[in-house]
Amino acid sequence: MDETQRKSDRKSAKKIIKLAKEHKGWYTKEDVKYAKLIKKRTKKPKKSDNEHT
Repeated sequence: MDETQRKSDRKSAKKIIKLAKEHKGWYTKEDVKYAKLIKKRTKKPKKSDNEHT
């Protein structure tokens, strides 16, 4: 997954989670769970010590 797509997916997931908190009837529990899953999976990978050198 390229960087721009990852950022876009993560931003969309964060927006869904935020809107779901403000407007309870807009999204189902499953929608919010899926958005949280996407948010976790699209975290920026940490650099390992091997890549640093």
